[in-house]
Amino acid sequence: MAGKLKTRVNSSGYKQFWDKDEERWVFTHRRVAEKKIGREPVPGEEVHHINGDKEDNRSRNLVVLKDSIHDRVHHDDPDACFRCGRSGHWAEDCYAKTDFEEDAIDEDDFDEDEDWDDEDDDY
Repeated sequence: MAGKLKTRVNSSGYKQFWDKDEERWVFTHRRVAEKKIGREPVPGEEVHHINGDKEDNRSRNLVVLKDSIHDRVHHDDPDACFRCGRSGHWAEDCYAKTDFEEDAIDEDDFDEDEDWDDEDDDY
């Protein structure tokens, strides 16, 4: 008989679950993002909640960003595009080939046709 999944919200407001195999608490948003992009975020990357709700871990609400763009979106320029880090447009309208630091943007990290209906599972 399978046991109930142990979950909690940490002191910073992020949902976590107990991974029995790894024997540690895992951030739910990071695991969902891993499944979405097919790999673990690497050092220098952060998982960003697009709508700002730390408890909304639906895959459509998460995007993996470079640290510098994540910092820019949260601290330097809250209106910055989370795809390239520049202001003046939204990510869905972004056609930039490089980010604000002139590094190439990996097109595979962004799904422009992602479905934004409300039928996603709530993680």
